[in-house]
Order: sequence, then C-alpha cells, then structure tokens
Amino acid sequence: MQLPQKLQSGMQFKPSVVKTINDIISYLHTQRLVTDNKTIKITQLASGVAISAVQNPSVSPGGTSTDFDYPFKMSIGTLSE
Repeated sequence: MQLPQKLQSGMQFKPSVVKTINDIISYLHTQRLVTDNKTIKITQLASGVAISAVQNPSVSPGGTSTDFDYPFKMSIGTLSE
C-alpha cells in the first residue's frame, strides 16, 4: 500500500478529505511494527523507535546462568490487506 495522492483542485472537498484521511490511517496500520516481546522488543522513544533482541539467559543444571546463546529469527515486512 502506498500513501494517498495529494488533493487536487476541482475535487469535492469533504468526500476527498474523508477518503484521504481514511487512506492515511490504513497506510499507517500497514507500517506498524508488531512483535511478540519474546524474541524482539520494540521500545517507543521520544527520538524514534528502538528494536532490540530479548536475551533470555539459558540456565545450566547447577542453576547458574550461562551465555546468551539461543538463536532468534526476525523478519521485517509490511502487512497486506
């Protein structure tokens, strides 16, 4: 999905504005970052968005933490309607 076109002269104002705003809302929904917070975490900051890997320490039988050595997979894409 792409951003809607600019309003052009000669268009009926109210229906064009309503359609454009609805198209912008639909576009923004497709650009939203979604995560399960188990492997990837998204943090909203004042300066932008931080995407980070969630590191769960593996625990050895003795009960002590070891290195963070589990694999995770991330894909970035857009939602389609």
